[in-house]
Amino acid sequence: MSVSNPAFIPPWLATHIDNPPSAPNVMDDEFDASATASKWSTLFSLPGTWTFGNSNGYSTVSAWLSQTKPATPCEFLLCGHLQLPFSANSNGIGIGFCDSASGKIATLTFRTDGTSNITICVFNWTSGTFTGSAISTTSVTSTILAGGAYPVKIRIYLKVKDDGTNFIYKYSFDGVNFNTILSHSRTTFVPTGGNLIVIKTENFGAIDYFRRTL
Repeated sequence: MSVSNPAFIPPWLATHIDNPPSAPNVMDDEFDASATASKWSTLFSLPGTWTFGNSNGYSTVSAWLSQTKPATPCEFLLCGHLQLPFSANSNGIGIGFCDSASGKIATLTFRTDGTSNITICVFNWTSGTFTGSAISTTSVTSTILAGGAYPVKIRIYLKVKDDGTNFIYKYSFDGVNFNTILSHSRTTFVPTGGNLIVIKTENFGAIDYFRRTL
């Protein structure tokens, strides 16, 4: 797998969801190809080797892709999966906004933290070092475990919106009913609200599709 190619279908995820809109936006990507679409630029990638069969037996792999952000208002949806059980490393997928000049990024991330906690987080990142700090965290472990044992994979829908005044972060487990985790001024951390829309994967996180919804 190319670290800059979250389109790759890993062994634990047999198929992608394919139900594209009748009139897709030019920014949309169903991530069905084995190569990353040319509409994406690689913002950052951390090389590593994917090894399956042992949840702790893999190197850290992280890929950040970007597209030019359109004028506000705009909204984007990312559907993806995480594999369980937990590993020693963090796993996740995320979507957010980036200001390329300052390297600052704000993302909504679905992740495991290498222990027994599954969370939805809003992170502020600094590009270059790619160190981040969570400014809002919601544990969804109990929701996911309501059926008992850990599922093999978890599907998540992440939605971010820039309405011209605020960044609004939402998540859903069914793609229909969304919960707002946070809303704050679009310039609180990312100068001018950013000029890029970014998506990220880390370790056992896989992307199903990306769509512009507004």
